[in-house]
Amino acid sequence: MTLNPDQRKQLKVAFLDAFPTPSELRMFLKEELDKNLDELVSVSNLREIVFELIRNAEANGWETKLIFAARKSNPGNPKLAAFVRAYEREYWQKLAREVNSYEAEEADANQAIVDVKAEVIRVIDNQPNINDELKGLLLEIRDKLNEPGTPAAAKAKLALPLIPGIVSYEVELDTENSLRRVFQPIKQLYKKAFDEGK
Repeated sequence: MTLNPDQRKQLKVAFLDAFPTPSELRMFLKEELDKNLDELVSVSNLREIVFELIRNAEANGWETKLIFAARKSNPGNPKLAAFVRAYEREYWQKLAREVNSYEAEEADANQAIVDVKAEVIRVIDNQPNINDELKGLLLEIRDKLNEPGTPAAAKAKLALPLIPGIVSYEVELDTENSLRRVFQPIKQLYKKAFDEGK
């Protein structure tokens, strides 16, 4: 999702706070994204490095990967966490709006639903510390996806609006990552709609 000017400024501030030296930024990029900072930017001032890094990520379509990888690499940084929460909320809201105008192929939607159901069941079974509210929401999604007689494309569209109410940074980190995996198939299914809507 392309950043607006205000988001770009906020992300720059968050990155400067989360990675206060070029070497920390370099290490993060290599470890999390297998990218070489020196190949991406040709400046030496940290503020300029971060600016060029964000610009490069946007120009090449990997800004979302950069943002979520940074959060994963430095989960305790409050500025980065606040930015990612706002960015993720906006990302899912835009994806939910765009999905209304997209008709998924039934075979693709069916496979995404099969993958989501399997992942929902895996999360419920393998997360002993999952809270009751979250478990209830996951069971609700599973039940919606199991409704008989509804085409898979409609089920996928129905499941997608449930996502913003579920993904939350207040839950434990392992649960958060599990939920990201749960909805990855639907996200991939509708990424085409999202990209076409830009």
